[in-house]
Amino acid sequence: MPAAPSPVPEGYHAVTPYLIARNASAAIEFYKKAFGAEELMRHPSDDGRLMHVHLKVNGSSLMMHDHFAEHHGGADLADYSVLYGNVADSI
Repeated sequence: MPAAPSPVPEGYHAVTPYLIARNASAAIEFYKKAFGAEELMRHPSDDGRLMHVHLKVNGSSLMMHDHFAEHHGGADLADYSVLYGNVADSI
């Protein structure tokens, strides 16, 4: 029987941090200077804020975007992580 496909996309690790920043462009520049981050993708919105950014830092992915309070009920900043894994049918 063939091996089950991995739930983790190729080139990713099991956990990928996803940051929300007040100024994602400035954060990106900081990560580039401080950690040698490589910018792989940038999707700006019509108003110039960043909707999605994908960075690589020492072989690990880091995602981020600018804060869009209008899409979060005016809520302040929060960060989250993407967790890849198998989900059991019954626990």
